[in-house]
Amino acid sequence: SEGRQMTQRAIDSQCGYSVESLEREIRSRGGSVTLGGSVSAATLAEVLGVSLRTIERWRELGVGPAGYRLPSGGRVFYRLVDVVAHLNAGRDRAA
Repeated sequence: SEGRQMTQRAIDSQCGYSVESLEREIRSRGGSVTLGGSVSAATLAEVLGVSLRTIERWRELGVGPAGYRLPSGGRVFYRLVDVVAHLNAGRDRAA
């Protein structure tokens, strides 16, 4: 709805990052987002402009966004809400 879009624009202008803007950026680069709103570590690395090893190191050190591994022990994924929270927290510290 128009009211929701206006509210989202207000939030974007205050915090700089939103789940919607991050998802748009990922999709514009040919990346994919799961139905649950998550991305792979490789996709996250690409959109943030860092190496996959950097994403892995952040996870090991507990300094990046929270990630989760699939129950099958497969790839690590990151929820966009956690990525946005991490980005905005860093933005707040820098201000």
